[in-house]
Amino acid sequence: MNLYILLLVVTTLAVVLSRRTMYSILFLILLFAMMAVFVLSLKVDFIGLIFVIVYVGAIATLFLFIIMMLGGEDWISDPAMDVETYQLLLGCGYRSN
Repeated sequence: MNLYILLLVVTTLAVVLSRRTMYSILFLILLFAMMAVFVLSLKVDFIGLIFVIVYVGAIATLFLFIIMMLGGEDWISDPAMDVETYQLLLGCGYRSN
């Protein structure tokens, strides 16, 4: 359980520290899904399903489509892809094992 909470904190830091809006939203979707799994592991099924339906299904997807429609960053053709954020994630994941 402590490892899972550490992964939640690392994903939260990735949302905040990501320099690109698109990556931040994708990390936010991952965070919402992980929170739903955490709530489901506490045997609160209804709240976990509401997390998935409301937050991941509606709000985060709406953020994603708005950023894409407004012409956010050119995130597909950039080979550098926020190296610092991924180094942070891999480093914390490596240290926790």
